[in-house]
Amino acid sequence: MKVDNTAYSEMLIAKSKYDLSLLFGIPGGFLIGWPIGTMVAGGVPNWRLAAAGVALTIISIKCTLSYSRHARIAAGYFNEGLRLEEGAKTSVNFGLCDHGLGLTVRF
Repeated sequence: MKVDNTAYSEMLIAKSKYDLSLLFGIPGGFLIGWPIGTMVAGGVPNWRLAAAGVALTIISIKCTLSYSRHARIAAGYFNEGLRLEEGAKTSVNFGLCDHGLGLTVRF
């Protein structure tokens, strides 16, 4: 994406959103899992930790959705910049190959 400055800058934004998603998601999952594990083991769970984990997980989901949106936008910019070179031809051939009959597409 470095060849297209617009796509590259949009992808950098997407990458930062992805990093934030991990930053909030991993601790959020841990904080949800710890009280559940305590409860399964027969202890008294601290549901405040689970609530904090849910809050962190919600933030993580929002960051993941933002990452997806920015990555799609970056891919759109990049794909708009791709043009077939003038004179480039696509050929499709059906016939005998080394291993029998085959279809060959060259572009």
